[in-house]
Amino acid sequence: MKHFLQKLGTRRPIEKINLDRASSLSWPQVQSLLRSTFQRRGYTVESVPGNRVPVDMVLEKEGKRVFLGCHHWQVWDVPDRAVHELAGYASGAGAHHAVMVTSGRFSADARSYAATRGLELVDGSHLKSFVAGSPSRS
Repeated sequence: MKHFLQKLGTRRPIEKINLDRASSLSWPQVQSLLRSTFQRRGYTVESVPGNRVPVDMVLEKEGKRVFLGCHHWQVWDVPDRAVHELAGYASGAGAHHAVMVTSGRFSADARSYAATRGLELVDGSHLKSFVAGSPSRS
């Protein structure tokens, strides 16, 4: 597993990453962590290069497409606009579901909007349980 993670650009194995301090993770560590989390859950994972769209990874499982966005990884309070963008893009591109992850937290408006659109929000305080396999909405 160490060799696999090193190929993905992770400097240290995921099991050594301190998820209690999620904001200290580098972007390559975040990508590797989320990729392995969803692969363990049976998804195929494809990274979306660049930052022209509000999606970082496209996940597929059993014919269902899920968009994962974490552009606002190190923002303390993710605004509702970011959630609107992900929801709109996911809907327009035919995704069945969308997930947004941040090391910070989501504003009350972002959480409210996500709840009406069925988006899953994972904030820094829920990242550890999310990675371990527990579903957690913020």
